[in-house]
Amino acid sequence: LVYLRGIISLGVILLCVFSICFLFNSVGQIGNSAGIENINEYLSNLAPVFIASMLSLSCPAASSISLEGKNIWILKSSPVEVKTILNAKIAVNLTLHLIGYMISVSVFMLKLDMSPIQVMNLVIVPICYSLFIMVIGISLNKKYPNYDWDSEMIVVKQSLPVIVTGIISMITLITPILLNWFFNLPIIFVLQAVSVILLAISFRVYIKMTKLNFI
Repeated sequence: LVYLRGIISLGVILLCVFSICFLFNSVGQIGNSAGIENINEYLSNLAPVFIASMLSLSCPAASSISLEGKNIWILKSSPVEVKTILNAKIAVNLTLHLIGYMISVSVFMLKLDMSPIQVMNLVIVPICYSLFIMVIGISLNKKYPNYDWDSEMIVVKQSLPVIVTGIISMITLITPILLNWFFNLPIIFVLQAVSVILLAISFRVYIKMTKLNFI
């Protein structure tokens, strides 16, 4: 069970470890080691993407319904609204993300000399990605559950919702970077536009998902 929890929270663990290491290292030294002259500006612009990518690696919501297994009948027969059940599972994922988010955002704000708009991106962009990946993950798991499994590892690592959620998260993370590279669009504003789109999609999927009266 401990090993399983470690896999589920891998992204948050890596994010916390990196943030602690970054806290005790000089930004200039990191720039010299990486061969990047303006490392402060580089990290300030891409920090939101890094945090969002690590959070996306930890999405227990994508397997939370399937993990009920043969005990799913308890949820189906309980006098609790589907919306309440889904909110509870999203809240667990949100709590996990919040740990890594708070630590990493605090460290980046402390170590980097950021403009107000960069700080705004650092705070808002990871939240939008986190909400998006959670809602998409649990929505896919609700639509394609797997209650007949012999090992939790199959559900957590190899189930369709988990795999598709991972692919979707990679696409949404790489999109703003590709737009910046190929079309020379400012990464700051591209991240803001993508975040708004993801937030709108999350809201629409969440409303549609919670209107269904079945698990």
